Amino acid sequence: MKKHRAFTIIELMVVIAIIGVLVSILVPALVMAREQAKRALCSTNLRQWGLCINLYLSDNHDKLLESLDVWSYRLGEPSAGGGFRYPETCAIKRTYRNNSRFHDMFSLEAIGDYTPGCNVALNEIGGIWQCPSNRVSIQVMMDDMKATHDAFNMQYAYFARVESWDPRSVSSQPGERGSRWHGDLLTGKGLLGSKLLMSDTISRWWWNGYWSYNHGENGAHLSGTNEDGENWDPSPEWGVPTLTGANHLFGDGHVEWKNSFVPELMEMGDFSQPRVFGGHVDKGGGEVDPCFFADH
Repeated sequence: MKKHRAFTIIELMVVIAIIGVLVSILVPALVMAREQAKRALCSTNLRQWGLCINLYLSDNHDKLLESLDVWSYRLGEPSAGGGFRYPETCAIKRTYRNNSRFHDMFSLEAIGDYTPGCNVALNEIGGIWQCPSNRVSIQVMMDDMKATHDAFNMQYAYFARVESWDPRSVSSQPGERGSRWHGDLLTGKGLLGSKLLMSDTISRWWWNGYWSYNHGENGAHLSGTNEDGENWDPSPEWGVPTLTGANHLFGDGHVEWKNSFVPELMEMGDFSQPRVFGGHVDKGGGEVDPCFFADH
């Protein structure tokens, strides 16, 4: 019987090295494939959102809900700097902060019963509200925010009824009325195939510079804290974001992947990329919460 020759140490090291090279090639490819699968599921979520919004319209005289404006009223009085929108924010009740002014704005009470995986009466949320690429539960995000804010940050952004917005909220520079207005890219009173209705959230909190988005080189990132003051994201991202793009839902129900964002310009002082400004611009546009979207 022929004896098998034992591997030498050098030969074993070569085999191990080859395996290591193969792993280094395959693992990134597998990670990329998994993220692409999640991106596809995210796209499906947004298509479902399109159907749910159409169901809402059929029951509500074809009147779209508005993107939430959290600064229009303070202590029951109109705010001097009001009209700035938070597309990535959803109110809990139709009468946000017990003010009937907000009855037609985007809220869980208004839209929740039309979305699968959601029980408005029990404040349970899931299904298409959760981006598959986002590691943090949308239920956790809502539970952590609803008691103190009467609203919560979503993993998708909703853009509608833009004709009622303050022009500064969606301009290339919020403090200058003569700057380019990007509202023509967003949904107005009715659904149009060329107008953006919803998208993956891409936003930044001005207070600490932390980013929130679903699809990035290192996965999703979030800005926000739980009731104990701990950040949802153990490694929040600030500075230049490493996002790869976002899914966009248009008025006719089709979804497009947009990777036309320029991360360096999103963080720096270049306001040419479309964005919606929330908060106030009393200090020349510095203290704002921008929510970004693509223009092509």
